[in-house]
Amino acid sequence: MGDAERKPVPGGLSTGIGRAAVADPASNPWGALIVGLPGTRCEGVEALAWFADANALVSALAVEIPLWNVDPANEDDTHRAQQLASMGQRIVAGGGAGEDTFAYSAPAVKHLLQQDAEIRWLGNVDELATGDDPVAVELRGAFRAGGDAPIADGDRDAFLQFLRERYAA
Repeated sequence: MGDAERKPVPGGLSTGIGRAAVADPASNPWGALIVGLPGTRCEGVEALAWFADANALVSALAVEIPLWNVDPANEDDTHRAQQLASMGQRIVAGGGAGEDTFAYSAPAVKHLLQQDAEIRWLGNVDELATGDDPVAVELRGAFRAGGDAPIADGDRDAFLQFLRERYAA
């Protein structure tokens, strides 16, 4: 999606995801690439959001994304968003803490949010730098103009800068 077409995160900097979209992945290594679905109120949103830990990441996704597509005048919309946010909170609470939460709750939260947004990638920045996930390979290819080999330690800062610029809020 081109920058001209990209919309900001609903709620902007007043939300956890909005603040995470401008966070530095060097100090907030847990991230998600969130894309608004066509035909929804958040169509055109594309954000790479960074959090300090896995629990904060999954919690923000579970609680905030259900609100993105709510028409406040529509009682059914509001009720659905409240139900989804409540389920998201229970998923996160049931997972424990840290990486245990992530392993348990990330797939469940992605499934829960599938009508509201596509979570194209979810994980640690190291996975983007070295992993086999299609999004990681795609981003490394864009960074290197076609080469998708893992990012070496010496190129890490430049790769993180590339990610910040590519998904600048």
